[in-house]
Amino acid sequence: MSYLVPANKSHGHAGTLYDWRMDPECQMQSFTEVIDDPLDFYEFYKQRYFKDGCRAWFVGDDGPFDSFLDTYRSTTLVAFVCLDTLEDAEVISVVVDPINRGIGIGKESIRLATANARGRVVAKIKPGNTASIKAFERTGFKVQEFVMAEWTPEMTDDNKGS
Repeated sequence: MSYLVPANKSHGHAGTLYDWRMDPECQMQSFTEVIDDPLDFYEFYKQRYFKDGCRAWFVGDDGPFDSFLDTYRSTTLVAFVCLDTLEDAEVISVVVDPINRGIGIGKESIRLATANARGRVVAKIKPGNTASIKAFERTGFKVQEFVMAEWTPEMTDDNKGS
């Protein structure tokens, strides 16, 4: 079961996102500049994701269910998702842990974030990033305009929480 975990300003959360973003595939598919130094990234992380109008979460995924303890064994952070207010819409950003790519975590992250959206949501996706394009399309996003690969979802009840 996946759920949103509010991001915090800790070095642990920043370090997790830093590690994921240092993955070469992530760097090729992202519009965001590469910040090699972990301390510089920590400052970027605090300024970028904890400003007014920005809401950021990690996506947690429960470990295996332990029937003896009647609970899940652990929570693993599998993705990072952000909704950032920009004029008349919120811009969604998603980063999936490299070892958890290709199993639907991106799609689930988009679904969880759009369930918390305050209105229209857009995603800017680099041309050629087919995994992201498919994940957004599978959660109800439709091509509105092909400028900077900007996408807009159909904000229906089906897309916002099912």
